[in-house]
Amino acid sequence: KFLKDIIRKKHDDFSNILEYEIGDTYYVQCWANVMRKGEQIKTHSHAKNNYSYLSGHICVHTENTNTHYIAPYFINEFSSKNELGKITLFPSWLRHYTDEVNTDLRITIAFDIIEEESFNKYVFDDMKNHWEKI
Repeated sequence: KFLKDIIRKKHDDFSNILEYEIGDTYYVQCWANVMRKGEQIKTHSHAKNNYSYLSGHICVHTENTNTHYIAPYFINEFSSKNELGKITLFPSWLRHYTDEVNTDLRITIAFDIIEEESFNKYVFDDMKNHWEKI
């Protein structure tokens, strides 16, 4: 409940800043990324389907790493320093990757958020238990 409340609050704050209409119900799925020295998350995006919306991550244990976001129409990227407790939201289609871990451990909680209509329309019944209502 604590994690769902934090993600929902950050989603609503983000939407308010963008003056985007906030719906009543969203769904979130989360997973932990636990990386040890020498490991790295390679370039990827979370948008591989019709229901992609927003993604993000929460820094749980991190030291001297960044997440790099690749601008889709330019030949540059934005680097964001991973700091304890930091929550980052980004469009699910945005390609990103991390630095190689040079300390003992890096832990983040990554997540995807979808709107209720997409949940009902595109998430198969056998996958619905992977999502939590927020």
